[in-house]
Amino acid sequence: FLGAPVQMLEMEAAPDLLSLFRRETTTHGRWRALHALRGVGATPVEAVGELRAALADPDGDVQAEAAGVLGDLGPAAATAVPDLEKLAAAPRGRASVAAERALRRIRGAR
Repeated sequence: FLGAPVQMLEMEAAPDLLSLFRRETTTHGRWRALHALRGVGATPVEAVGELRAALADPDGDVQAEAAGVLGDLGPAAATAVPDLEKLAAAPRGRASVAAERALRRIRGAR
């Protein structure tokens, strides 16, 4: 019964979480903002450019979370494929594994 109202709240939260991500100066704060954005599951496609930039964050956990959000967007995040491929080719770690998973989801192979 709460499906539509909750979905509306999630869609309203996404821009605020993206804004928080932009303003945050700490690694943990950037990660938390992306983690929360992924949790609400209502990331706007317009955020792909910003999420692509987050793939170059100096912190691997932030990179991994950004890759996860992009993967959640599926084919709508296709413009991020070159950045994800670059991250996937990096030395093994959480970020490269997340990038590989995101590439599969974007390409339609859940």
